[in-house]
Amino acid sequence: MAYELVGQAPTDARSFLARARTSGVFHRFELALGDLDTAAALGGDGAELDAERAAIYQALGRYDEALAIRRGAADSHADFNSLVASRRGLQRARGDGRGRALVHGGDTLLPREPSPFPLAMLEFQRGKLWMEHDDLRRARAWCEAAVRRLPAYVPAHGHLAELDAALGETAAGHRPPSAAGGRI
Repeated sequence: MAYELVGQAPTDARSFLARARTSGVFHRFELALGDLDTAAALGGDGAELDAERAAIYQALGRYDEALAIRRGAADSHADFNSLVASRRGLQRARGDGRGRALVHGGDTLLPREPSPFPLAMLEFQRGKLWMEHDDLRRARAWCEAAVRRLPAYVPAHGHLAELDAALGETAAGHRPPSAAGGRI
């Protein structure tokens, strides 16, 4: 649908942002970066585009570039999301031990947030971190926590399927919460 949206609204930056996000989920990072450039040229929201670009740079291992973007966002717009995605998250991804608090449960000091999205995103990021460190069981636990908190969290479902396959648990396959009795 995001790809169709670009065809339907080729002068709307939001259509390219939607396609960039979709491409990023499926690890089509170069296409996503191109769409972010197009969205910027069409006048898209700079902070939103920067956040997406930083996430892609981090996924590609371009930590210094991601860190530069995150620093600017954290300095100018300090909120829960910028805290979670800020320097500590990138330092952790680069292997810097100073980010350990977020990995090992240090989020208890973070502000209470009524929305399930930030905590589900944090749990998902923890899962991805443990995947990168080849601790697949711990990664699966964190991705499963993200899905329990936010049942329609598609990237977490995708990583759960990937983890199940890597763990050899392919017989049952990963079912969406609606198939397991949950609500979306």
